[in-house]
Amino acid sequence: MIKESNYLKAYVEIQEILNHMPSEEVKKIDPKFLEMINNKKDKNYNFKLDNTKEIKKQKVLRETKIILAYIFFNYLATDKEKEIINKKFKEDIIAEEKLKKESYS
Repeated sequence: MIKESNYLKAYVEIQEILNHMPSEEVKKIDPKFLEMINNKKDKNYNFKLDNTKEIKKQKVLRETKIILAYIFFNYLATDKEKEIINKKFKEDIIAEEKLKKESYS
């Protein structure tokens, strides 16, 4: 279950991750979105990236992964990458619907 407080903590994690990204990539992200993250983050939550591990091996909240996916798709992905993501998403929806049909038939 997703809790609003987890999103406030996820904003802290997102900000830490963005601090380790090249500035030319961060500049592609809508400044209003970045401002929202900064304003809404949990001021009492501390998170530091482990520089010895890849980002996908870091222990981050599920909500952080969701926000990172949003950032990638909306601000960083190329048109080709977006096309691939959309295709995979549609395939997943079709597979899910097929599974539901089989379960309820």
